[in-house]
Amino acid sequence: MIKYLEDTKIAVVMNEFGRVSIDGELLEDTPIILEAINRGSIFCSCLKLNFVQKLIDLADSDSEYVFVEGSGLADPSNMGEILDAVDTVKIDSYKYIGGICVVDGLNFLNDKEDIETIKYQIEHCQIAVVSKTENSKRDYKDKIFNEIKKINKDINIIFTDEVKAEEETMIFLNKEIYMDKNKKSSNTKENKPKSLCLTSEDNNINIKEFEGFINSMLPYAYRIKGFVKILDKTYEVHTVQNICEIKEYNKNLKTEIVFLSKVGPNIIRPIFDNWKEKINTEIKVR
Repeated sequence: MIKYLEDTKIAVVMNEFGRVSIDGELLEDTPIILEAINRGSIFCSCLKLNFVQKLIDLADSDSEYVFVEGSGLADPSNMGEILDAVDTVKIDSYKYIGGICVVDGLNFLNDKEDIETIKYQIEHCQIAVVSKTENSKRDYKDKIFNEIKKINKDINIIFTDEVKAEEETMIFLNKEIYMDKNKKSSNTKENKPKSLCLTSEDNNINIKEFEGFINSMLPYAYRIKGFVKILDKTYEVHTVQNICEIKEYNKNLKTEIVFLSKVGPNIIRPIFDNWKEKINTEIKVR
């Protein structure tokens, strides 16, 4: 979307459950105003006031659009309440033009019953952009379409392999949306997923051994992301469920990897055990 609107002034509020902003680093070289809010969901009471204040501050910028990228496990049900709070300080500073839910086409049908925020995201968005279905058959895509419509019959559904998603998205947006100011988010301090950050000063790591470590951690994490320093190169790491991508990155960064746990604090022991078995250098986990 940022590339599509390259001649437009844009601000981005980037939200992550982890302590460090991995995705924020990936946007550092783009000509945007970037604000990161970490360590929880911006829709939870633990960060909601911080989010409101960021929006108030950005209202004084010359941005035409403010994109808010919530964490993948965020529940945006209370967006109306948040905008109402902003409006008490900055009257008519924002026109809410819609929510976009990115649907993981490979995992959605399996995950929709187990992860409750999937339902809330689709319920409170105007557009569902379905990714990762390039190699899927029509009947599988139809199943995804029908399941999304069961949750929100009015939502617009875009498959990224069928159209230019950015263009289609902008067609559906730009209509002022009614926001219910009485809705509450299911994100709370109590149900916040546990996130841990692994750091290492030792870059004498073998890439194959590191891949083995990451693969051994997939059953324990919703998401693993970050950067690893191997010899004189930095690699970007991303996992979702059983999919793992490790690719060279064009900056010199230290090893810093965030785990969003499926098993709460019980992920700590597998991190240390699997790292020792596969790599066996010194690490810190916080």
